Amino acid sequence: MKESSNIQKSSKEDLSPLLIKGIRLARLRMVKEKALHDQDVVLGDAEGKVIYVPAKDLVEEAQRLYDEICEQYPDIPSPAR
Repeated sequence: MKESSNIQKSSKEDLSPLLIKGIRLARLRMVKEKALHDQDVVLGDAEGKVIYVPAKDLVEEAQRLYDEICEQYPDIPSPAR
């Protein structure tokens, strides 16, 4: 029983960076697409209010976050587009 628990824990730990990378890549692609069409991204602030931010203002941050995870986990391949 212990061995099975260790295997499940290991799988979850391996999956977490992959999920983070996928989410950051999806966000980057969405922000870039919206920026091409001069659209806003709808976000929530710390107080739960809805705010509209021009996508072009978010591209640099989204790219930086994606690059960070790629550098942190270089063994995780980037998906082909």
